[in-house]
Amino acid sequence: MNTELLNIPELFTMLFTPEQVSAIRYPHRALLWDQNLQDKELADYDWQANRNLVVWRVVERGRPEDWVAIYKLYGEAGVIEGIKKIPLLRKKEISFITQFFDIPKVELACCNREPWRPPYWLD
Repeated sequence: MNTELLNIPELFTMLFTPEQVSAIRYPHRALLWDQNLQDKELADYDWQANRNLVVWRVVERGRPEDWVAIYKLYGEAGVIEGIKKIPLLRKKEISFITQFFDIPKVELACCNREPWRPPYWLD
């Protein structure tokens, strides 16, 4: 992690009270729109098996509360491992990740993909 920046727990304490942090358990169900989850089903959802999907959705569309939830679910190492496996991100998100988490671009799966080249008959 970049030592010049705040670490994640310090950032959470700046945004939320300890009571608010302890009340956050799961990312918002709207991030998993294709799973069709209801609030009561969040506790039964297999968060560990779907870590990469959940981290990807939080990086793309998550609120601060969702970041707290994934840190509580997976820990810093699990979040960073999930971030490295995200297959597709926009430049803005890549810039945030590389700066905030101090992850080199060469370690990100989204930066190591070969660009899609259309077949010659579509040129």
